[in-house]
Amino acid sequence: MTFRVEVPALSIGTRTIQKLRIRILPFVFLLYVTNHLDRINIGFAALTMNKELAITSQQFGLLTGIFFLGYFILEVPSNLLFYRIGARIWIARILISWGTVAVLTGFVQSVHQLYLARFLLGLAEAGYGPGILLRPAEAKSLVPHLGLEYSRFARPESARSSRSLVPPRRGLRRKERARSRL
Repeated sequence: MTFRVEVPALSIGTRTIQKLRIRILPFVFLLYVTNHLDRINIGFAALTMNKELAITSQQFGLLTGIFFLGYFILEVPSNLLFYRIGARIWIARILISWGTVAVLTGFVQSVHQLYLARFLLGLAEAGYGPGILLRPAEAKSLVPHLGLEYSRFARPESARSSRSLVPPRRGLRRKERARSRL
C-alpha cells in the first residue's frame, strides 16, 4: 500500500520568494559585509601603511573622512538613479567601479594618491547600502519574508517625494477643532 501526499502547487509569488531567499539574499549579504569591511579596512592597513607612506595622524584622519565625503556627495543621486535606471544595471555599475577603485588603491605610492583613491572609493560605493536595503521594500509581498517592516520610510515613493518624509500631523485637526469650540 502506497501513500500519496498531495502537495499544493505553489504560486508564482511564493516560488519567486523562495528563489530570492536561496539565490540572491546570500550573495547580497556577502556583498554588504564586504562593503562594510571595505569601509573600515583603512584602519587595519594603517598598522604598516602609515610608516611606509609617512602618514601623520592628521593625514590619517583626513584619509578616513575623505571616503565619507565622496560617499555623502553621491549617496542620494546614486539612489535616485538606482530607481530610475534599474537595480541590475546600477548595482553592476557600483560593483564594477567599486572593485576597480579598490584594486587601484593597492598601487598608491603617496598620501595624495591615497586621498584620491579613498575619495573615488566613496564615490563608487555611494548608494550601494541604502539601495540594497530599500530595494526589496518595493514589493509589499517581499517585505514580511525579508524581515523588514513595511513603513512609509521603506517605500520607494519616500525616495521620490520629499513631502512623504515629513511625519504626518495626526491630531492637529482635532486640536484645532477643540480650540475653535472654546
